[in-house]
Amino acid sequence: MKLFMALGTGNIVDDLRRHTQNNVERSETSITYSQQAYDYVKHARITGLFVSGNANRDHLSVGDFTARNIPSSLMQRRGLSYHLYAIGYGIRLALMARTFGADIAIVDSGMTHGFVLSLFRLFNIEIVVGMHNVRWANGFEPKRLVPKILRALNSFFFRHFASAAIGCSPECEAQARTDGADNLPFFQWRGQYVLAGFDPTQPARERVPFRIVFAGRVERNKGVFDILAMSELLAAHCATPVIFEVCGEGGALTELRRVVAVAELSDHVIVRGRLNRAELLEAYARAHLVIVPTRGDFCEGMPLVCSEAVLAGRPILTSRVSNALPLMSAAIAEAQPEDVESYVDQIIKLIEQHGYYDQRAAACYDASRQFVDRSKSYSATIDRVVTHLFPDRQPMRNYDALFE
Repeated sequence: MKLFMALGTGNIVDDLRRHTQNNVERSETSITYSQQAYDYVKHARITGLFVSGNANRDHLSVGDFTARNIPSSLMQRRGLSYHLYAIGYGIRLALMARTFGADIAIVDSGMTHGFVLSLFRLFNIEIVVGMHNVRWANGFEPKRLVPKILRALNSFFFRHFASAAIGCSPECEAQARTDGADNLPFFQWRGQYVLAGFDPTQPARERVPFRIVFAGRVERNKGVFDILAMSELLAAHCATPVIFEVCGEGGALTELRRVVAVAELSDHVIVRGRLNRAELLEAYARAHLVIVPTRGDFCEGMPLVCSEAVLAGRPILTSRVSNALPLMSAAIAEAQPEDVESYVDQIIKLIEQHGYYDQRAAACYDASRQFVDRSKSYSATIDRVVTHLFPDRQPMRNYDALFE
């Protein structure tokens, strides 16, 4: 069997080179998807071709497996240029899979428009969509003409061409099956971690000052600038000092640092930038709360930071846009999307009502178990979809073996 995978924009070649050399010490807290996929094809004895849109053009071949970074400039484009490039890149992926002789292809949804993936079926390749993100932000269905047209075209693909879909949250599944694709086979996964450094039973330190961590891409649609407004309101209305730590890198990092300095908020909003794994674990350990204030113009699937929060024993403050509520609602204080005052109200409640906070902290352990359950891993999900589409293949009996 030949498996073709298109895995977003991460540097899969560098990741897999270090993995094959048993040199996996790096800054990521989670077990990467490319690593899980590689371990699956190796154990399942499948010939694999993996492709990434990473800007660092590179390739790696190990036995029957090849990884390639084929740069994509999709995220730097806007308007008509964006759509034409997405279509062209999708056609390129389909032609590569056909040349490779793929029996099945798993393509991350952000690499091209869904309807372009219909080409894979025309080439007699089973096509599976990998949904790390949702099609639209939860509660923010498309209203403008072009997004509505794209929704209709992509929904037609899900109804008539998609062989199956896999995704990281119940909302991914709901949106894949919307508009009449009720019978689409769908398989969910959960991000996976090595427990070293995490302790979901570790209590938070004294709650003065009250520390809140943001960890992830520093972008406006991730809600980082809403944090500044929250900080100002909390300084005026909360007796307990609150300190935000912003951990991560992204296109808005420089602007965020500038605005924090101009607003003289550096004592209350500490912008740390990108941290390595050990530093990030230290940030979680000194925190009392993890905040995920994603806005309605970002199609969050279910951010890994939510998994990391419960693994560290820290409650989460977020809205329905994160899609984490169905998976760990007992550990979450829910705010309304894009509503700074709602977030501030929840922070004050968590500070002042110890029982409210303690209930959510106590729920972290149970919520965290799914993220170290290898039967819910990305690699296990690939196995399930492959054996669903090719019943003559035997499913793996021991998913734990993939992580040894």
